[in-house]
Amino acid sequence: MRDQLASSKDKDAKIKKLEADVQTMRDQLASSKASYSEKERELKAVLDQLEEEKATSANLRYETEQSGEEQKDMLLELEGFRE
Repeated sequence: MRDQLASSKDKDAKIKKLEADVQTMRDQLASSKASYSEKERELKAVLDQLEEEKATSANLRYETEQSGEEQKDMLLELEGFRE
């Protein structure tokens, strides 16, 4: 009888330990999910910023080309006045 009682207490203790372990794992999983979601938001923000920078760079390149063409046209026009 004592052996059964001791065995039952051991099993109860083991069950409580396993339940605590499961809860710890659930908490860790929830924390990991929250961290993952935050990293995902950060990554999206960086990707959005990258796309914005690419667009800005393309616009600047276009404006530089246009400005160069305008300068060439103005120089040709000035040379025409000299002649």
